Amino acid sequence: MAGRSVLDDLERSLHPVSAFLVIPVFALADAGVDLRGDALGRPLTWAIIPASS
Repeated sequence: MAGRSVLDDLERSLHPVSAFLVIPVFALADAGVDLRGDALGRPLTWAIIPASS
């Protein structure tokens, strides 16, 4: 089979979105951080985001 698979291309294109958006949101929700209001202004939120990536 010559060329790359469509699924390989899809996986490569979705990896950054998954790694840097979806996983941190799940980590924040699992830690019990309320994502409504001023959650982005709290230190706990910014401590969890890099730890989950």
